[in-house]
Amino acid sequence: MNSSLKSALVAIAVVFGIGTTSLAESTNKDIVDTAAASGNFTILVKALNATGLNKTLKEKGPFTVFAPDDAAFSKIPSTALNDILGNKERLTNLLKYHVVRANVDSREAARVGTVRTLEGDVLALTKDGKTLKVEGANVKADIPCKNGIVYVVDTVLQPTDKLQ
Repeated sequence: MNSSLKSALVAIAVVFGIGTTSLAESTNKDIVDTAAASGNFTILVKALNATGLNKTLKEKGPFTVFAPDDAAFSKIPSTALNDILGNKERLTNLLKYHVVRANVDSREAARVGTVRTLEGDVLALTKDGKTLKVEGANVKADIPCKNGIVYVVDTVLQPTDKLQ
C-alpha cells in the first residue's frame, strides 16, 4: 500500500472512529458488513435488515451508499423516526433514496452533478470548498468496500414527496 493511500485510510479511520486495520479490511468486506463492523451505523444496518435491502447491498455491485450514521438518525425527532422505522414501505423508499447502483467517485461527483437512486429519484451532488455534499448534507468520510463505496453523511436524506 502506498503511503498516500495509507495516510488517507488513517484519516478516514479517525473520522469513523475505527481502527486502521478494520478500515483497510473494509475493501475485503461488502457494504453491509463494513457498516456493521464500524459500530456507527446501528440504525442503518437494522433498517437494511428489516427491509431486506441488506441482501441487495451484499451483491456484486457496484453500489454507492450515502450512509447516515447514528448521529444523523438522531437528528430526526424520535416519534417521526419510529414512524419511519415502523412502516416497511416507507423505510424501504427512504433507504433506496440513499443508494446508487454505480460507483460514484468523490473526485468526479460534483462534476457529474446528479445521480439516480434505487428509489428512482435524483440526488444533487455539489462541492462546498473541498467538502462533497449530497442534497445539502455533508459527506464526512468515504470508505471503499469490495462492492462499492460508503459515503458517511451527516443527515438522513428524505425524498419528501414519497415519505409524506
